[in-house]
This record gives sequence, C-alpha cells and structure tokens, in this order.
Amino acid sequence: MQINTLPEPKGGFYGEQGAKAFVERYGHAVKDGGMYFTGGHKIGMPCAATGLTMQLTGYDPVSGKLLDVRGAVRLVDSAGYEAASWGFAELLTHWNCKHAFAAYVRYTPQKLPIAYRYDTPVLMGEHTDFGKFLHALYTGAIVFDPGSKVTNAHTAQSKVKARSQFRINTNNLGLLYQTLTAEGIAG
Repeated sequence: MQINTLPEPKGGFYGEQGAKAFVERYGHAVKDGGMYFTGGHKIGMPCAATGLTMQLTGYDPVSGKLLDVRGAVRLVDSAGYEAASWGFAELLTHWNCKHAFAAYVRYTPQKLPIAYRYDTPVLMGEHTDFGKFLHALYTGAIVFDPGSKVTNAHTAQSKVKARSQFRINTNNLGLLYQTLTAEGIAG
C-alpha cells in the first residue's frame, strides 16, 4: 500500500503559470491527445520520465535540522530552472494538520461493481514532526509520484487534473512517527 499526500506547488513555473502550462511543458504526450506528468522523483536523482531533479534546500540531513525556514522541495530542469517548488511553510502546515495523528487503513479494491474491502490491521501513527518527513524524503523513503494530466491538450477544450503527491510504502511508515501501532477492528 502506498500513502499519498501533498498540496499543489506554489513556486517555480508551476506556481507562476499553473498546472496546465506545467504539464504541457514538462509532461509527455499520450495517444488520445492528452499530456501526462508522471514519474517517481527522488532527491538528487534526475527522473527518467520528466528530466526533472528533486532538490531539498534549507535542510541539513546530518543534523536533521532546518537551516533556512525559507527552504523548499524543488523540481529543477537540467538548466537549473525551477519547474515547481513547495516552500517549507506550506508543507509544514499541511503536514501538521494532516499527519500529526493519522490512521492508515489497508484496502482491496474491486472494479465492478466498484467497491472496497477494508483490511486489518489499521496502522495508527502518533507524534510526528516535519523533520521526520524531510529525513524520509532525503533518504528516498518518500518519493514524489505525480499523476497530473491535461486532456485535449493545446486546445480550448482542455481539462486539467492536478495531482501532486508524495508516496511512502507502508513498510516505511515507522520513519514518520515516534509511535506506529497496528490495531485490529472490533466487528
């Protein structure tokens, strides 16, 4: 199971021009005339699918401390141009609101009819901090894995679906919390 979360970037080309222009510039075309921006991005490694490299500025991985509160998670192109960025302030707010105490429920999807079976155990994460998130990002346990798309790209009828997300495998959830427990569901 993968865990997803991330607000849309506010900086760089994405922040200036929006999701549509970003996907049309950095995404890849598909047969139906659409454009997709996908691919696993890890800190310091160019993504084969997009050519962008994710950087983490303002964080010291050795001490685990923020060096600059204006730091950011950035996607940069091969020329060093900032394609997208998430400032620490916006990420910190999002992280603390959504993940301070969180339950992770495994599920099995069924296609037709659409249904889900929820499985046990439920993982309960408690006592996180933003430094744990940054450390997991730095080590590659967290990957930026977007799924943004533009249908009917480069036309007046285009539609945008922005989907920025980080993913972490459930096996790595312990990196994000001081306490991670597995709870059964009483039925």
